[in-house]
Amino acid sequence: MISIIRLKPIFKSTLIVIVLLSYISCTSPTETTLDFTSPPMIPLHDIDAVWSPDGLQIAYSHSSKIPAGYFGIKLLSVENLATTELGVNGEFPAWSPDSKMLAINNLTSFQLSTIDLESYSTINIPTIPLNFLYPSWYPSGDSLLSSVNSGSTSERGLWTIHISTGYSRCLLSANVVDPTWNSREDTILFIEWVDDIQYLSLVSYPSISVERITKSDDYYSILDRKPAIHPYFGNPSFHPNDTSLLFHTTALNNHEASIWIYDISTKNISLVFSGGLCPSWNLKGDILVYTKSVVYGANTSGNGYLWLYDTKSNQHTQITFHN
Repeated sequence: MISIIRLKPIFKSTLIVIVLLSYISCTSPTETTLDFTSPPMIPLHDIDAVWSPDGLQIAYSHSSKIPAGYFGIKLLSVENLATTELGVNGEFPAWSPDSKMLAINNLTSFQLSTIDLESYSTINIPTIPLNFLYPSWYPSGDSLLSSVNSGSTSERGLWTIHISTGYSRCLLSANVVDPTWNSREDTILFIEWVDDIQYLSLVSYPSISVERITKSDDYYSILDRKPAIHPYFGNPSFHPNDTSLLFHTTALNNHEASIWIYDISTKNISLVFSGGLCPSWNLKGDILVYTKSVVYGANTSGNGYLWLYDTKSNQHTQITFHN
């Protein structure tokens, strides 16, 4: 039985000086082919894939060996699997509700940025100097959710950031990552660290009432094995109809990775399959995109690249390839 714990909300108000947006770049996208001749133990060439709200494209981070630490943001056409490099060093892409913009963690400016997919301009969001990560759009499209999980304890938490002004305020003081809205904009899902344990937590809005719904240690008994360290949650999201949660767990010592569904009403946990990271639903909620991540050995073809999983046919299909 998974216990439910309710937390008392903690609020913090912050005065922000509003400044103008700073224009960074305007570059045309390019087609890119990279050569991986000596992949790492578990190569993660294509990660953090997210399906666009209109269902036409998938945005993701693409890692490169040269230069070290470079993550290019790429787009993939669902229709013909053509990929486009946007020429931005960033990670954690997030779609705007109208599918016309991306928000990213910019690894060049070390700020949150937006990318206009019509003009290909990249603009920094003028936030206060905190380590904002994991941007997620409000369904209304005018603001972002983000988290700060480093720096002073007073700064760590769940934040809301207005895109055009940069005004930000802390909604909840906690050690959180990967926040995301449901479609009704009344519930926020995020991963919460408490000591060495992670929780998936739901936050009702605007009351900011927190409910911890499942913790990482629960997945030991389900998988009937206990790795040397706690399994970590990643990439949580709501199903398009808001009835369930999609996420992955991974234990970093042996690279085990699994994708799960949590039913909100029944509290049932279902293993979708093992060997995948960073899942994201399509518009209908019947196909998910993910990164294949299995220990080297059997069936490692396509490891570290993007795949589709059709929940109706139970079929896996690789969709990104590199020479």
